[in-house]
Amino acid sequence: MSLLRTFIAIAASDEVRRRCANLIRRLDTPETAARWTQPQNLHHTLKFIGDTQDRQLADVCRAMARAAKTIEPFVLESAGVGAFPRLTSPRIVWVGAEAGAGTVTALHAALDQELYEVGFGLEARRFQPHLTLGRIRKGETSQAHLVQLLQQHAEFHAGHATVDEIILFSSRLEKDGPIYEALGRAPLGG
Repeated sequence: MSLLRTFIAIAASDEVRRRCANLIRRLDTPETAARWTQPQNLHHTLKFIGDTQDRQLADVCRAMARAAKTIEPFVLESAGVGAFPRLTSPRIVWVGAEAGAGTVTALHAALDQELYEVGFGLEARRFQPHLTLGRIRKGETSQAHLVQLLQQHAEFHAGHATVDEIILFSSRLEKDGPIYEALGRAPLGG
């Protein structure tokens, strides 16, 4: 029995990946020490599951399919730059969601409930749809410089995607960053 680190997400479109890669290049200055997300890995996480046993994958895929049936395909617009825990104290830099954000939140809620019914815990934090651009290295970044850059790009528009499926990914942590592998897909709307 092996464990896989898993999560369920909406993949970013090629347009969104390209525009976010351009933004990352503008944010990646010597004063902003960060571990930036590789463009091919950009996604909207719906549910981080974590360590998952092989024998649980079928239940996860069935729960995913049930949740996906409750939402029709939709357009998701990725826009706006921000940071967690807050813009003035950035640890994680992100691009948010505008049009379609409510649908992503509803999809997250349906997924959270379906996974709870097969033995996974409910999400403790308030869900906020976003694409993680990078994680700030503690103590190495000029906060004022990064905050200024984020404010300059607050109105950033990454583009849109037609969302018609959700994907179960495994994540293998490597020296150069995570490697994601799609384990399963569930079409929206059944």
